[in-house]
Amino acid sequence: MIVMDTEETKMLNSLTWRPLDGDVLLFALVVVAPYQAMQNFKYKVKLTPGIGKRGKAAKSAIALFQRNKLANAQEINLLKVLATDDQISRNIPGKVRVSAPQLNRR
Repeated sequence: MIVMDTEETKMLNSLTWRPLDGDVLLFALVVVAPYQAMQNFKYKVKLTPGIGKRGKAAKSAIALFQRNKLANAQEINLLKVLATDDQISRNIPGKVRVSAPQLNRR
């Protein structure tokens, strides 16, 4: 059994999936999980089996998040950093399709 010390616990408790306006955001983290587990996340897309490449799917999702009208400047800056990271698609399964209600809106 692994026991975490108080510093590790404090750090894990500081992670949030729905940042508030007063929160100071230090970084963005890509999470791949079942869609039902992410119902309360502010930024989410649904990945389904398809013919698209995972790198393109990741870029498509980030572009969608950047167009979100509810995103503040701090969140948009963190999304820009994610967009330049080539490793964000590492955990996305190959051959996927990105689905979201607002995906095709410009």
